[in-house]
Amino acid sequence: QPRSRGLGDVYKRQKQDWDFNITDRFFLKAGFDIKRGSVNYEYSKDINNEFVYPGNVLSDTVITGAYNGKISGNIGSMYLTGRFRILKPLTLETGIRFDYSEHSNDKLFSPRASMVYAIMPYTNIRAGWGYFYQSQQIQELDVQFDETAFHKAEKSEHFVLGIEHQPYAGMTLRAEAYVKKISNLPDYYINTANIDEFFPEARTDLIRLSVSESRSSGIELFFTYDTKEKLSWWISYVYAKAWDNVTDIGYNGILTKKLGQQDRGWDQRHTFNVETNYRYSDQWHFNFNWYYRTGWPFTDFTVGQVQREDGTFAYYRKHGTYNASRYPAYHRLDI
Repeated sequence: QPRSRGLGDVYKRQKQDWDFNITDRFFLKAGFDIKRGSVNYEYSKDINNEFVYPGNVLSDTVITGAYNGKISGNIGSMYLTGRFRILKPLTLETGIRFDYSEHSNDKLFSPRASMVYAIMPYTNIRAGWGYFYQSQQIQELDVQFDETAFHKAEKSEHFVLGIEHQPYAGMTLRAEAYVKKISNLPDYYINTANIDEFFPEARTDLIRLSVSESRSSGIELFFTYDTKEKLSWWISYVYAKAWDNVTDIGYNGILTKKLGQQDRGWDQRHTFNVETNYRYSDQWHFNFNWYYRTGWPFTDFTVGQVQREDGTFAYYRKHGTYNASRYPAYHRLDI
């Protein structure tokens, strides 16, 4: 098992936002956020495992490593946004953001734009587009996977189109479609048995994925009712798809490697939510919530055995095709 794994981080921060009402049709907002981060990494591992290679070849594997160091750096961002009411029913908002991370050497400009058009007094069409970057945080260096340098920021391009209607006070209906394209993806590591493994590097089912592109898209329907009376409720349904373009799978054990476009580990086609709330009094509320989603992909396996030299047996996972199976649907009721 990893012997130690710890870090501490210290941030010093200055932040400021400004609002400018230029006219009743023109609004500006600007601001900045500057931080100084410092992290101490202390990590070591001494892992001893039995590993079965294709052909039922059993081998003792020893993995050792350590990383100790202090990393400091400045992290900053600034933005400028303008909102313009061009016509009475049409409002446009455009802006640009700059992000800087010294530890990862990221210097990023991200333009964004959105609009709202009132086609009727209580019906609005909304659309948006923009670039969004996600830099690796100073405390997120993957030392457990022997990485000693930060990767470049992930780039995400978003498209959103929706319509919202309020037939009367307290009731809202909304439909929204979105597409998100993600690039500049680093390799990432997952365990086939448990994607939330606390020490993934200590497991024999650790897989490294190289992905050139990810994409998610979907349609969301939302219906809410709340007139501030005793009973309120909301319902939502989402149809979504999320996939990776996998270019390489790093694993030396028994696994059928499928490259190309395939579903992400948390892809769920259908999600349904129903929530109601009954206000019996100011002190007492009764709530009912039902949540349903279709199952996530996973890598199926069977258990094999191989005999050791002393006559005992070692048991191991014989994986099928990567992420080719699906868990059953999941649902939960909270009252």
